[in-house]
Amino acid sequence: MTRGSPSSAGRPGASSRDSSAGGRCARARRGVRLPRLLRFEAPTARGAPGAVSDGYAKSRLRPETMMQIFRSILSLVALVGVVACDDTQAECAGPRSDVEFIDAMVPHHEMAVEMSNKELADGTDPEVQAMAQGMHDAQLAEIAQMKAVRAELTGSDEVPERHDAQMQQMEADMKKLAAASGAEVDRVFVEEMLPHHAGAITMAHEALPYLQREDMRQLAHKIIRDQAAEIGHLGAMLDK
Repeated sequence: MTRGSPSSAGRPGASSRDSSAGGRCARARRGVRLPRLLRFEAPTARGAPGAVSDGYAKSRLRPETMMQIFRSILSLVALVGVVACDDTQAECAGPRSDVEFIDAMVPHHEMAVEMSNKELADGTDPEVQAMAQGMHDAQLAEIAQMKAVRAELTGSDEVPERHDAQMQQMEADMKKLAAASGAEVDRVFVEEMLPHHAGAITMAHEALPYLQREDMRQLAHKIIRDQAAEIGHLGAMLDK
């Protein structure tokens, strides 16, 4: 697949929280702590030479590809709010309950499904389309699971609309993908899915200490594990 210029580096608004926060959230001075499972590895057969215990081998990606992945993830981490906040700054916090986790993750998954639908309809690369199909099916199942839990907890499976900076960026990314055609669809899908996955991983990681239900804790771990592996696969596609 032909590589293009990074789509995530230097995005407007990607280096800070939504301006409506009025500067009340200061970026943390210490290093960003990402989930330990966020490893940049390409898939290989379980037990193949060089494979590690979870069936993924260390990727031999080009340095420029690795830089694109890191820029995508770091810009997204800044956007979703790895910030220093005290308890009075609720708008800075990640999800702090099962319902908040669901209300944040469902729209995020729905956008991934919409992006996958575009790739499946208009993409040209069979490998990228196969990955898009897997994402589509997995995330639809997770959406159904989360909505069922929300209905059990609140009496309604309706998730409120999101209008935060991250959602606005995802909508802009979707517009860019929607405007693409031919092989460009494959490239844009891969480039945009990298920071999108990083956002889901960050959100799940931040929510884990506050999740009360075992099924939601297991789902958060699954999101981190699955999407970290897919980041490695996406990076390998960019490196072709």
